[in-house]
Amino acid sequence: MNKFIYISSALLCLSIGQATYATNEPNHISASNENNVKNPILLGALNTIITTAQAVQLWSEESAPDVSPACEVVGQPNNRLRSRNSFCQNFDKTLDLYDEQGAYVNTAHVIGYAYTDDDQPTNTLDWPLKFKFRTTYTNPAGPLAQISPFLECGTADNDNLCTTLVRSTTILNPGLSGEIQVVTRLNMRGLNKYTFDTMELRANYSVLSQPVEASTHYLIDSNIPALRCDVNLARSNSKGCIFEEAPAVLTRISIYDPDVDESALHIRDALASGKPGLYVSEDYNIQPNWQSSPLTRLRDISARTQNRKYSLDKCLAQYNSYSPTCAPSGDPEDPEVNCDCDEYPFAATNEGGESSDASVRKIDPSDNRRAGAYLGAFFTQQRVIDGEKFYIKVE
Repeated sequence: MNKFIYISSALLCLSIGQATYATNEPNHISASNENNVKNPILLGALNTIITTAQAVQLWSEESAPDVSPACEVVGQPNNRLRSRNSFCQNFDKTLDLYDEQGAYVNTAHVIGYAYTDDDQPTNTLDWPLKFKFRTTYTNPAGPLAQISPFLECGTADNDNLCTTLVRSTTILNPGLSGEIQVVTRLNMRGLNKYTFDTMELRANYSVLSQPVEASTHYLIDSNIPALRCDVNLARSNSKGCIFEEAPAVLTRISIYDPDVDESALHIRDALASGKPGLYVSEDYNIQPNWQSSPLTRLRDISARTQNRKYSLDKCLAQYNSYSPTCAPSGDPEDPEVNCDCDEYPFAATNEGGESSDASVRKIDPSDNRRAGAYLGAFFTQQRVIDGEKFYIKVE
């Protein structure tokens, strides 16, 4: 951060100096166009500062692929998310160690990694979080430490927001530790949706000769990303949690998958024509950039049926027929049907049907059925609820 401030300040001073020098050339610049010269120079200076700031931020990020694929980039608060299910962040702590008599015996310098992978379990409110620790000691020959991390969620309405179900302890040997897992049960308190945005990384630690207990030394670090949980909203008789700040992006429908390649080609062509749903990420994080255009999920069956009717009428006009089994699909609770009339945007979105003049194409019915099943599974696994934005990335 100091490096960032120094470079930005130096660039700002240099750029302002250049702007002042340029505007103090009366023999070359008339009063009438003076502002036209100042503005490009100052804008150029600001663009240089912003670009350099982004570059410095990128350079300062840590990469820890030996910890987990999720930690290929160990992000700061604005870019620690990898997906709706995956993130990686670290914390740097210096732990002074004391023996049973309270005498100082060693100091452990610890970088802790908290992360989740994309294989998080579904249909559960029991949420696993993984940890690894990279440790060095002031006295390499001195006593070692052990640590037991957990999540502190706080309270609401005089009730604990979470309960620790599984908690492990690991020895902080020099170098990178093995992986341990903490499982936390999120307490919905009868609500069908709640955002847990105060979950704080904590840990108890001690010298190896002493037990790790709640009464032993502990450390506190920053919150993990906000976790939104729902019950029966993404799908009936289901529950689950995702990182609320991460975009939901459907990637499973691919032109390289022969089971759904016809659907994928239709979506790709529709996106190229300007239909909504396109996902393009920012350069330094997974957030959608200005080119992106979201879809929004639609659960109302009558509205989805109306969207489907519009598409079928359009198929009839263009191709003179469509499969008699065509019906609304894409919602995880819809029956899978064989239909050769493919539509994009999907009927299961507010942008489907007439609202965006949906594109239609006759494709293989089994391809269409599988793509609809992929969409329904995506809504469930990514916990996309009614009215929520999501995106498509077809490769």
